Amino acid sequence: MAKDWSKISDEELLNFDGPQTATIAQYERIMQKRTVDALMDVRGGLHDVKTATNLLADKLDKRLAEVDRAQREASSSQTSLQRAALALTVVIAISTVVYTWVTWQSVQAQREANEINRLALPAAKK
Repeated sequence: MAKDWSKISDEELLNFDGPQTATIAQYERIMQKRTVDALMDVRGGLHDVKTATNLLADKLDKRLAEVDRAQREASSSQTSLQRAALALTVVIAISTVVYTWVTWQSVQAQREANEINRLALPAAKK
């Protein structure tokens, strides 16, 4: 058996079938040590995953805050744009009504002028 426990191969550990209880006990301790070491590596990896997840969550929180701020700014701009569009619509509607009224008055004045001309035509012929 090798003196340095870390140099004992898995093959030697798993295939030992001798009657020496001291060697069996040593192999059990070596396997336990390797199990603990492997679990510590897993623990370290999980800690790294946890750290990375926390960093990602922090970045996502910051990004969401930026998106929320941008959305609020866009909402404010959209409100202003909607107010301007509403005001323009009202101005166009009022202008249309005024134009219609002016056109109607012009048509009435033209009818009156035509009527006056029609009545004045026989008087002018005399």
